[in-house]
Amino acid sequence: DCLTILLGSKEARLQASSPPTYFLTSGWLRHENNLVSSYEKCIEKYGQRQAQRINRIMLQNYRRFGLVETCCYDMEQARERVQNLAELLDLSVEKLPGDLDWLHHLLSGHHDDPSRFIVIPANAEINFDQWAGLLMGPQDQSLESG
Repeated sequence: DCLTILLGSKEARLQASSPPTYFLTSGWLRHENNLVSSYEKCIEKYGQRQAQRINRIMLQNYRRFGLVETCCYDMEQARERVQNLAELLDLSVEKLPGDLDWLHHLLSGHHDDPSRFIVIPANAEINFDQWAGLLMGPQDQSLESG
């Protein structure tokens, strides 16, 4: 779960998800099919009024755009990129503190924390029960299929 990694923990992800949040970073906004460019394409195809209606329906369960602060991009530029759409859809734009410690450990090879990593030997067989709780919180394990 990239959000868990960028926010630093399962707990931080769960906390940042309330109120319901559509998470963004500058990298996600640069992707060709990002939220803002999709809205702009929708305007071209259906007009402003219909594009706004479509996007309100698509994002009706969200209350804010959460820009994850990773110190890897200009937050103000990212905010400007989504501000207009947020206003049209009655959503707030909020900066959320990121924590790149997990990512640092992942990339540096420090995989000794079993609450963050499971090290699987080569050619080993794994099952859902071995990793289900790692990225999903305990309350999400009810999604396991028997």
